[in-house]
Amino acid sequence: LKPLEKNPFKSKGDEQIQQIANSIQNFEKMMSIRPIIYDETNVILGGNKRFFALKMLGYKEIPETWAKQVTDLTEEEKREFIVKDNAHWGSVWDYEMLQEWEVDLSEWGVDVPEWGVEETETVEDENKYTQKIDTPVYEPKNEKPEISVLYNADRYKELIQEIENSTAPEDVKTMLKVAASRHIVFNYENMADFYANSDKEVQTLMENSALVIIDFNRAIDIIRERGKLVASKRADRDATEGVVLAKVDASGKKGALVVLNCETDFVARTEDFKQFTHQVAMQIAAMNPVYATEADIPAEELERVKAEAEERVTKENKPAEIAAKIVDGQVKKYFSEKVLLSQTYIMDDSKTIDGLLKETIAKLGENIVIRRFSRIELGLSE
Repeated sequence: LKPLEKNPFKSKGDEQIQQIANSIQNFEKMMSIRPIIYDETNVILGGNKRFFALKMLGYKEIPETWAKQVTDLTEEEKREFIVKDNAHWGSVWDYEMLQEWEVDLSEWGVDVPEWGVEETETVEDENKYTQKIDTPVYEPKNEKPEISVLYNADRYKELIQEIENSTAPEDVKTMLKVAASRHIVFNYENMADFYANSDKEVQTLMENSALVIIDFNRAIDIIRERGKLVASKRADRDATEGVVLAKVDASGKKGALVVLNCETDFVARTEDFKQFTHQVAMQIAAMNPVYATEADIPAEELERVKAEAEERVTKENKPAEIAAKIVDGQVKKYFSEKVLLSQTYIMDDSKTIDGLLKETIAKLGENIVIRRFSRIELGLSE
């Protein structure tokens, strides 16, 4: 089974998945009564959160009665099913994603906002003379520029002088002076730098004046990329503080003991660090990794897996260059399931535990090390 890649029904986070996992554990018949629905490509149309809850519980396979395949739906019918399956559950929707479907969603039970209507356009009197333009994008630097380089008002001043010297009525002069302000030329690149280095009050006034428009999606992408760089730079710093956490999964049959280190006791006591420790422990309990990092793999184990892969590929009589790539791919895939940092995060298959670690390092500003862990499962001797 594969989760829906673009799911317009927003998740409410790990806590919601944990609640679903508890429900499944306490009443497994629920899965047979309301099975996961998937299409001919094995993509889940209904039950994505139950899928993640089952992964949290450690399931790698489920009974056939817990899932049902449908193969006779058109793409539009699939979308309609996805919406109607969630429309009456107090769902929180990603309206931008729904907009891409180009259908009348109100017929499917979804109250949608008016697409493409800017908030400022709803107040008619304030925007009679404003037209929408394409806005250039600037990434701010660290230096705050002088006010004098933010705008050029030379032409504006010339016009004001002409208006003052005219014989036009005073009310006409007032109107012309307002219109003349349109000739003030702003340097938005410098404006972005000034905004980024100003206090909150000034930033709010600049936003209200439409001098800056924050592209939050782009900003998040930039932060993530810079965060990866920060994480790599902090990797060699000592991490001796931290926490030890014991976590038992919803079934009460699997648990993990994990030791995470950071640089200071202050960070160790933050909610973000504790949350990351909780996420790592859940991952260990559910996915049973053997090693924390690739560096922890014994050389003899690496050679054993490689030799077995070479033996399998040799029987296929592939050209040497292709065979070598196949062997490397098989070895990498094998250890991606055994190495904690290489594993796909159970709550978000778009990232690995290594990616989650780097995001946390960037957020907290300290090196973090998954020092060691142990997993316990009822019924197993080791």
